[in-house]
Formats: sequence, structure tokens, C-alpha cells
Amino acid sequence: MGRNFKSNFIKTLLILLLTLNLTFSNPILNETTLISEHVKDAIDQAIFSKSNLTNISWDPNPVGNKPPALHLPNNLTVIIEDNSHIFEEKHQHSVHVVSFKFEYVKAELVLCTFIILIGLFKLIYHEMPFIKDWLPESCCLIALGCAIGGFIRFVAGNESAQAVRFLEFDSKVFFFFLLPPIILEAAYDLNDKAFVNNLGTIILYAVVGTVLNIFIIGGGLILCGWLGFFGTFGIHALDTLIFASLIAAVDPVAVLAIFKEVGVNKVLYFMVFGESLLNDAVTVVCYNLIGEFKNLETIRLYDCFLGFVAFLCVSFGGLIIGLFMGIFSSFITKFTRHVRVVEPVICFGMAYLAYIVSELFHFSGIIGIIACGLFQTHYTMLNLTGKGYISINYIIKFLSSVSESLIFIILGVMLLNENSFFFDDWHPLFAIMALVFCFIARFVGNIFFFESVKIGKL
Repeated sequence: MGRNFKSNFIKTLLILLLTLNLTFSNPILNETTLISEHVKDAIDQAIFSKSNLTNISWDPNPVGNKPPALHLPNNLTVIIEDNSHIFEEKHQHSVHVVSFKFEYVKAELVLCTFIILIGLFKLIYHEMPFIKDWLPESCCLIALGCAIGGFIRFVAGNESAQAVRFLEFDSKVFFFFLLPPIILEAAYDLNDKAFVNNLGTIILYAVVGTVLNIFIIGGGLILCGWLGFFGTFGIHALDTLIFASLIAAVDPVAVLAIFKEVGVNKVLYFMVFGESLLNDAVTVVCYNLIGEFKNLETIRLYDCFLGFVAFLCVSFGGLIIGLFMGIFSSFITKFTRHVRVVEPVICFGMAYLAYIVSELFHFSGIIGIIACGLFQTHYTMLNLTGKGYISINYIIKFLSSVSESLIFIILGVMLLNENSFFFDDWHPLFAIMALVFCFIARFVGNIFFFESVKIGKL
């Protein structure tokens, strides 16, 4: 009776140990494994063998801080230790009914949330005329981004701030994914004879005028620094020109909106619109060119000549590639009358290919996609059906609006979500003088070129 009771007790204890997922140790083999079928067989052999069951002993407090152990015959030992980590690890690989995987969908979730916020903002903005009359949409988007960034930084905490840190896109994301839809949509909007008839004047303002702005702004700031107006604030001359190339371009969104409301002359509208589009390409070319000058140890006159040649090659190279892609897209769309669904694919694909191929050969991708877009809007669109034309215009307007809004709203978020605030490195006098020279450059350029154009027409 006692022997059966002891066997049943030990069996119950071992079943309990198996249930708790304990480990089995064999000192002869000097290894530790999880309880398995081999262990079960060994325990059964120890219990039901004719060996003396008094050899089974329980050691609740072993020497050396070892876990409790149950010693069995034939040098078999069951060690009782905490294996909750093993249970947790195995639990992670079990079937989940519901789970929370924020890290897996973090980027997509935040991006989708921002896109929905942009849509809601645009709806509210255009339904509230008193805001629309005083503030342009871009400024409101930056303010919205600042509000979101301030909430994340000061209310939500550091973890939420780190969750949106991936939004700090680099130059490649900007130039290859966000910028092309904006430029292509602007190129499609230039489908008017007023633009073609005044193309020479627009190029004069966009190319020569932008270069003149860069030198006036950069030269004025360099002169102020040389005269000691900025105090201990030191900036290299080429860095000043790089800064000038960034702010020389204009964004006439508010001006064009006013032009539409008051109904100005179509020639003036397309001159301002075309100049603002082309000077973006010129500023990018100048920015890259000055950056290459900065990498030189000494700048010689020969390097300046090569820079001028490079400027022409970059500009005309992108123009030629863009025109070729536009001609090719016009040719392909002649054979899509039975497969109209591919028309947007051809137009967008060839325009983006013009951008990529231009960048491949170190030409201006912006000029390439502008040239392709202008050719498509004047020739390729004639091969499309009415539905295809409407679809292309709505798709590109949607992509352009989302890209532009994302740029502004992320700019506002990152402005207050940085480790150090922007005013930590802000020099007020430098900013004020840069603004003053911007006004001077635009005034001088407009007056000079206005007189030149008027004399040329006379």
C-alpha cells in the first residue's frame, strides 16, 4: 500500500513537473534539455523497475544556490527551475487571435493619418473664406504641422516623438518621390498659347533673372559679413551663395491665386507662372554647381568656365531627354485606342522616366520632366479620349496636392520635433539682411528685364 502510494505520489509529482515545463539534467552526459519523450521513458523505467524506490530523494535546498532537484535511480535528476522565459518565447510563436503590432505598420499608419489630416484641412480651409483671404494654404499647413509637432513634443512624450522621427526624409526622397508630381502638374497647367508665345521672355526672367538674384543676394550677404555686420557669425562665401541659390526661387502660389480672383491678363499670369516653374530648375542647377565648387581646393578661371559649360549641358541635356520622352509617349498613345486604360501609365511613366534618365546623366531632372510635360500637354493629350484626359489631370492634381501638402506639414512637425529648436542657431540680423536683399534683387531684376523686354518689343 505504501509502495503504491509512493509510486503514485512520485508519478503525480513528475506529471506536475512535466506540466510546468521543467528541465531534465543528466550528469553523465553533462547536458540539460527540455523534458521530452526520452525523459518520460527514463522516469517510467525508474518508477516501474525493480530497483529500490528508496533511492529516490528530494533535495529542496541544494548547495550553491542551485535549483531544487528530484534525484532518481541510474544517475537521473529532475531539476526544478524557472523556465517562464521559455514559455514566453514559445507563446510568441503560438496562434494569435488579436495582437498589437504598431512597429510593423508605424510608417504607413502615420503617413496615412497625415494624408487624411491634409484632406480634412483642405476641406475646412476652403469652407472658411476669412482664413483663405488672409493666409495662403502653405502657411496654414506649416502652422498645422507646428501644432502637431508641439503636441507630440510637449504632450505625447518622447516615445511619440520617436515614432514620427522617420518623417525626416532625405534629399533623395524629396527629389525622386515628392518633387516630380508637383513639377509635372505645373507643366500640364501650362497648356496655353500665351505661354508658348512668351516663352523667350519667360526664359529670360527664369534663367538670367534667377542667376542675377543669386549674385545680388549672395554678394550682398558676403559684403555684410566682410564689413562685420554679423559680428562673430561667420559663414563661408560659397555657403552664402548656396543659401542664396535656395531662396532666389519664388513660390507665387498666393500671387497666382489673386491673379485668378481679379482676372488679370492671361499673358501676365502665364509669365509669372512659367517663370516660377523654370526658376526652380535653375536654382537646383546652381545649387549643385556651387556645391561642386565648394569641394575644390582652389577655384581657377578655368573651373569657372567649366562651370558655365556644365550649366549649359545640364540644362540642355535635360531638355533634350524630356523632349525625346514626350515624342515617344505621343507615338505610343497613337496605338492605345483599344487599351485606353494604359494611357495614364504611358504619360506618367514616360514623364517620370525623363526625370530619372536626366538625373542618371547628371542633367536637370526638373527641366527634363518640364519639357516632357509641356510636349505631352500640347501633343500627347490630343491622342487621348476625354475620359483619359480627365483621369490624367485628376490623378496628377491629387498626387501633386498630397506631395506638396506633405512637404509643408512635415516641415512644421519637424520644426518643433527636433532635438534643438531652430532659434538655437538663428541669427536675426542675417535673416533680416537676407530678406532685404531678396526685395532688392527682385526689384532690380523686374525693372531691368521689364525695360529690356519693352525695348525689344518696340
